[in-house]
Amino acid sequence: MVLFWNALAKFLKDRKYLTISFDGWSSRAKDEIYTFHTTLPSRRSIFTTGHVFNGISVTAAELLKVVKIHIFNKYGARSYSAVVGDGGSNVRAARKLITKEFPWILNVYDPCHNLNLFLKDLGKLFKEELKVVSAASNFFGQSNLGTAQLTEERKRMNIGTGMKSASETRFGTTYHQANAVQKCMPALVNCVTNGTITFTTKAAKWLTPYFKEGPRNFTFRTQLDRMTKLFESGANGITTLEGQNVTCADVFYVWVTIAWHLERVLSDLENDLSQYRSDVIHVYNERFSQMMTETSHELFLLGYVLHPCTST
Repeated sequence: MVLFWNALAKFLKDRKYLTISFDGWSSRAKDEIYTFHTTLPSRRSIFTTGHVFNGISVTAAELLKVVKIHIFNKYGARSYSAVVGDGGSNVRAARKLITKEFPWILNVYDPCHNLNLFLKDLGKLFKEELKVVSAASNFFGQSNLGTAQLTEERKRMNIGTGMKSASETRFGTTYHQANAVQKCMPALVNCVTNGTITFTTKAAKWLTPYFKEGPRNFTFRTQLDRMTKLFESGANGITTLEGQNVTCADVFYVWVTIAWHLERVLSDLENDLSQYRSDVIHVYNERFSQMMTETSHELFLLGYVLHPCTST
């Protein structure tokens, strides 16, 4: 292990324009575990250190202390030009402390996490539908027989997409999960109606009315269609920004594209989404403003303006 850290120190020595990023989670023992990565200008990301906050509160000051002792003191603060993190209150505060003490370091809000929160906020408008989607996906994730019956029916109806799982921390995957339920709906209704699939478990038996022809199914399908249309551009935006060659200009362009898409969807009378218009605009403006104001010097807008492909 000593050889590794010595090799890492040698590798990072005298490098410039490095980016530090960090994130954390809780263990089963309730310890707060944070990992710290250094990203090179070539986009190569390297695990730099890890820290377990055992029995202490993970404040911004404690995060700053770890960064200074285990990273800056070893590899040189002058080698770093940016710090990136998510929207956790302590992480946001820590980024501010770092850029205050080391003013040449840019404060950058993680754009993927910001978009994730944007979709999560939109999801609050469709709580019942998301509950159904999650429960149905969990049922098929645990039922081999149900999955086999659904697969057979999908093949018969020429439906290529199957059910998908989602990650609680990556809300963009919820769109793909909901979209899968939407595409599988004809096969699901046939299977439930014919009795080849039965929601008999305690956790899933309440789902039956949502997947049988009737008013509950009609309402669910209508709402599912509305939800996926509102989620689509944000989910695709996260996929785009997870790429290896993304620039600040791309981040701003993605948000412009989302605004354009939402305006089209909300203005289309056939979608009947007028009831959500004010809420969607409020959510968009709040998260967009957060991304811009919590990143140094409106960096994403600046990158878009200075990008050679956007000049006229």
